Amino acid sequence: MVSILAKRYIIKKAKADNKKLPANYTKILNDFQLKSKYKLIFSKLFSSEPQKLNASASFYNCILITPEWGYQLLTSSDQIVNSAFLQTLGHEAAHKEKEFRAPLFSSKKNKTIL
Repeated sequence: MVSILAKRYIIKKAKADNKKLPANYTKILNDFQLKSKYKLIFSKLFSSEPQKLNASASFYNCILITPEWGYQLLTSSDQIVNSAFLQTLGHEAAHKEKEFRAPLFSSKKNKTIL
């Protein structure tokens, strides 16, 4: 799914960079859904820096992706960008499946685990 604000971001950046987007650009981005069992949402709202390549597995059963990823996927013909995106999806899916966890930090002073 590509949110309205993400679409605006992608269109505006393409115009600023003088790049042409494919007519079916939302379908191209939505087709990545076939590679993930989680709902993929290109959204500008979850990140304070939508211009950075970022994704988040913070919400139940979905992975949020910054619109910059969408822009890069649409305007770059480099296979490395596509591979990096798929690796990012795999990384976020691993968070969902609890294959690895963030390190635990403890405070000796009050003996709590953060």
